Amino acid sequence: RSEYPREAFVEALEFLRETPLEDRLTGAAQTLVGGAYRHLISPRETWVALDHLEASSDKKNLAHLLEVDGLSVDEYEAIRRRVLVASVEHGLCAPRRFWRRIIASGLADDFNDYAARLARARSEADQDGDDLDGEQRVAAWARIAELCDLKQLEYPVELGRKLGLEADRPRQRARVDSGEQRPAGRRRSGPLRDDSGRPRAAAGEIQARSSREGSGNLSAQLRDSSLRLRVATASLANGGTPESIEAVFDALEEFDEEELLAIMPSLAELGTQAVPALHAKLDSSRQQVRQAAAILLGIARDASSIVPLMRRLSREETRVWFDLARAIGGLGTMALERLCALLRQSLRGEKLPIEHRELVARVGRAMAEVVIAEGGPDSIARDAVEALAQSSETDISLAAGRALATLHDVSVAGAQIRGERSLPDITQLRGFARRAYEAILVPELDILDEEVEAELI
Repeated sequence: RSEYPREAFVEALEFLRETPLEDRLTGAAQTLVGGAYRHLISPRETWVALDHLEASSDKKNLAHLLEVDGLSVDEYEAIRRRVLVASVEHGLCAPRRFWRRIIASGLADDFNDYAARLARARSEADQDGDDLDGEQRVAAWARIAELCDLKQLEYPVELGRKLGLEADRPRQRARVDSGEQRPAGRRRSGPLRDDSGRPRAAAGEIQARSSREGSGNLSAQLRDSSLRLRVATASLANGGTPESIEAVFDALEEFDEEELLAIMPSLAELGTQAVPALHAKLDSSRQQVRQAAAILLGIARDASSIVPLMRRLSREETRVWFDLARAIGGLGTMALERLCALLRQSLRGEKLPIEHRELVARVGRAMAEVVIAEGGPDSIARDAVEALAQSSETDISLAAGRALATLHDVSVAGAQIRGERSLPDITQLRGFARRAYEAILVPELDILDEEVEAELI
């Protein structure tokens, strides 16, 4: 197939030649059969199905299921949805790898709604009686509490009642703040702790609560390298406030690479609220902050971003311009006329940090990204770019011709950055972009260090 490089077939043959026949014929360790779990009637059946789905969705196992065993992606998604729907109905919190998927698929409006639905269903199951054993019932409540802890949520009334919390006390993380043990069945034996031995989750919660009392206090907390990630994540929970969003963006300049990657999903969830601040970050002195801003604006696809992105595209002196071009492409065909205007502006003699021929190449890349974003070679955008390639204006014709000639390469590069294809030459810059897209868009990725995962979610 044309989207694969020519040497890929030879490499695949060599790999097969070196792989023993027995290994080639071995199925995935955890199998899924088309049509599975169509009828999950009881909580116990759903409990087993959840465990099976989690094991089957391990990245390596799932790749084997899809690529070797032949399970279709549509069938896998159908099985996953059936199991997750049943889990909500029976009040069983799904493994955390599926939390974002549950919200994105509309099974709950947001994490607060998800926790409330689970607690309500679990309370009704306890009252009516179900087929879970005593240990499973305790673990089911514990998993709902864990969701609330990690997502900085107030405990639902049913959960607070189950844990015996007083009605006039803050329900959030009451077990940790009071020093009580977590309910049995939690995957960690105790709360995360910082170097001083204090519970890290509790410290983060205290800071998050006190941050609501004043932006000055929040700004001070965000300057503390031991707290800033937890405080920033808590401040942006449930959409944040204008003051907390401003404070977090001001602090981004101090975040290291891992902290930037960890906070990007929360920034992406802000939607258009974050767009004005992201425009400002396009001029950051730090390359990774500019790159993060470009990636997030590309995901937001807000029309107001066209001018800031164009301006940065014509001034960016590093390879971050690839992310800028991708973000411009995401805005669709409306960007084509603006790209042409940018070339005309350069011809009129405006002084830019980059050479004019480099600008032509960048505009061509952005035009190609427009075509890819609008559906590829068969899209109306392709026709529009072909028309521009016939323009009497030389630079516009050159840029459009370059876009058409590089469509395949641009498509492959985008798939590599998004994690849909392997990335053979992982430079520091491309590696950051790949990890950023994975953090924001790929909820099924495994994070091996559970404590790190808990903190970064």
